[in-house]
Amino acid sequence: MDKITKAEIKDLLNENNRPCLTMFMPAESSAGEAVEKMKIQFKNLYREARNKLRAWDIEGEEADEFLHPLENLLNDRDFWLEQSRGLAILKSQRDFKIYRLPLKFEPKIKLEKYFYISPLIPEIFSEKRFFLLAVSRKSCRFFQGTPQEIELVEIPDMPENLDEVIADDDRQSSTQQHSASRGGTSVIHHGHDERDQKVPARLIKYLNEVHDSLNDHLQEQDFPLFVMCVKELFPHIKKVFDYKGLQEKFIQGSPDRLAREEILDKSLDVIQPHFKKPHQEISDQYRELKNTKKTSAELEEILSASHQGRVDTLLLNELDEPAGIFDQEENRIKNNQSSTTGYSLPNLAAINTLKTGGQIFLMTQEEMPDNADICAIYRY
Repeated sequence: MDKITKAEIKDLLNENNRPCLTMFMPAESSAGEAVEKMKIQFKNLYREARNKLRAWDIEGEEADEFLHPLENLLNDRDFWLEQSRGLAILKSQRDFKIYRLPLKFEPKIKLEKYFYISPLIPEIFSEKRFFLLAVSRKSCRFFQGTPQEIELVEIPDMPENLDEVIADDDRQSSTQQHSASRGGTSVIHHGHDERDQKVPARLIKYLNEVHDSLNDHLQEQDFPLFVMCVKELFPHIKKVFDYKGLQEKFIQGSPDRLAREEILDKSLDVIQPHFKKPHQEISDQYRELKNTKKTSAELEEILSASHQGRVDTLLLNELDEPAGIFDQEENRIKNNQSSTTGYSLPNLAAINTLKTGGQIFLMTQEEMPDNADICAIYRY
């Protein structure tokens, strides 16, 4: 998966950086027939992009030069073997960005005045990203991802299991015993019963080593941390981990012998409700402020407010994208069917909100307050 940052997207949204080509398509991480299927779909989108460039009077060698980086991708088999669930490509005269993301996209091409960022909102705002620690006495794995896909993160110095910690302890104990023996002190050899009594303490040490190895990585991102483990282990994890994003509700069961996909599948009943909370909370906040001057569900009003930097929170319907032109001087929408001058208006509201530090939520029709197509909560 590739990482999107707000700073990078803001740089891409330079108004003079036009025309802006935005391409979305579904992808698969498996090889074989999936590669050829993706390449065929990409080739179709490539042809569509070339057709759209003609409307901007970009043809011949100029079009070849503009599309050259995309043509190179078509013949790069390694690129197609390293995919996630969705592929997003942003191309202009100045920029060329590729994002392989855990989001499922419908095939789409936009060639407009601005990059079409609305489908990327969940990634830009890390809206549905999380950490997942799958831990037991026999294994320890750390994942990062979304409800659609998780990937294993290699953590240096993280113990693989409890036995590794016990073995380290035994080696240290043996070294100390040999040193004491050479010094003339008698050594008492313990049987298995006494050794087993140390397991609870060693279990805590094991969890502490897991925590310490993860600490730097956890601090880099403010994602919720979910844990999959047996019931008896979670109280110890809660005592050891001081990460503020550790979730109270855990995924009960042993992760041993489970593949990555199985771990995610068994975790969704706990993970998915967590990510519905922000949408519900912001919808409730909108309803509380409704019929005051701090909210609006009118596209033209919201565009004006977003241009002035007054939008604190923007709620977008993921299916709604009326096109036109917004006249910033007259603060009104001008309907325009031209393929070169018209652009997605909700997307423009999202761009303005992002540039001025607001937050954005991409919602389903059912999640939108009062089934609106767009809503905003104002700063003032």
